[in-house]
Amino acid sequence: LLSSPFPPMWFLEVYEPYSVPFGYVPADLFSFLQSYGYECYSLTDGKLRPIPGSGKLPGYNFLCIIPGVHSDRVEKYFP
Repeated sequence: LLSSPFPPMWFLEVYEPYSVPFGYVPADLFSFLQSYGYECYSLTDGKLRPIPGSGKLPGYNFLCIIPGVHSDRVEKYFP
């Protein structure tokens, strides 16, 4: 599915204290998606902002897209 010609956009709710008991942290999930060409963003003040490479995540809800595939559907949300 991730390497198909029409890969999906992903809207994820990620909360680190709930992910740790399952053996992963949010950075693992984002890294996995990035290996397929995804970029992950948080929605802040009605705009999509890249998630930081390290440190505290800005919230719990994230949109992961492949820019060349999904940009036209979300471009109005970029600052």
